[in-house]
Amino acid sequence: YMYYEAFEPKRDSILALQYAATKYAVHHLVRACVKWLDDVVTVENVCDIFQQAQALDETDLSSKCLDFITQNGRLVLQKLSFENLSSYCVELIIKQNELCAKEEEVYEAVKGWAQSECARRNITPCAHNMRKMLGGLHNHIRYAQMDRKYFADRVIVDEILTAEEKLSRSFLGSDSLDTTCFIKTARKPLFQQERRVLRFPSVALPCPTALNIHAIEFKCSRRVLLTGIVIYGATFPLSNTRRTSASLSFISNVSVKLLDDSKCTIFSMEGSRIIMEEKFQEILFDEPSCLKPTWYAVILHIESPGNTYAGNKGENMINIDDEVFIEFRDCPLSRNSTNVSRDQIPGLLLCI
Repeated sequence: YMYYEAFEPKRDSILALQYAATKYAVHHLVRACVKWLDDVVTVENVCDIFQQAQALDETDLSSKCLDFITQNGRLVLQKLSFENLSSYCVELIIKQNELCAKEEEVYEAVKGWAQSECARRNITPCAHNMRKMLGGLHNHIRYAQMDRKYFADRVIVDEILTAEEKLSRSFLGSDSLDTTCFIKTARKPLFQQERRVLRFPSVALPCPTALNIHAIEFKCSRRVLLTGIVIYGATFPLSNTRRTSASLSFISNVSVKLLDDSKCTIFSMEGSRIIMEEKFQEILFDEPSCLKPTWYAVILHIESPGNTYAGNKGENMINIDDEVFIEFRDCPLSRNSTNVSRDQIPGLLLCI
């Protein structure tokens, strides 16, 4: 890079490259690394990037990582990379009022971090040592918001809380004890509304599934969580028999892919057997995908013995309560008549 300004980053060395560029004040290379990292943040690597951004005082990158973690809290807290964070980074995460995670998940993640911290310091991961490792982190766990049964079966058994703290939580809501040692307010995640967004105002003739690869591209005006897609289900009977509710259903093999603007696969579901008995069939992802305000493509592959419904007069822009605008456009990967105007993939399942 110093001689030719050639920048060919690799995922397994980019953090080391950024560190070296910062250490030797190669500012153009630092900026190139930061931009590249910002574009490749995922649930798998965000903790590593966040920690390095904090260590190198990269404020913008650190802030973007924290936003990503906050929005994808439930997924990030489950990753082993969370247990490798510094206590300062862990505190920044779990103190977020908008953290999208249940308090039980926060507790399990922080407990796992404390166990790893004990291992790093070569001390026994007993309750006393884990509480010592937690230090001030303990104050950001909102025990008051936990399910009472979970608290009794898990938290009390773990012995991380003192006897007074256990009693305080057990009598939460009673005037007989002071419960100020716990944060009582619930978190307020940024993504609170689950919405089914449909792009077709009407339904047309049945869509033949012989032409079975459907695709559409879309872009949201701000970050949202995509939890799944909506597809059309069975329409007419498979033969000229009398129509009954039984004849209006069949089993299809459905595959779905979500691609980013670089056509890299973000989510993939292969060959799932779906009973096509409803007009709208919801296909839920195993893990929600946090979408940036850029273009994505949904690829749908259906193998069916019958026809499905088809949309008509599709909209290329949808306004959700003046908060989020979703734009649709034709996808060149579509191998049939599915496009903005007609046919399959009628909707998206979003948390906004």
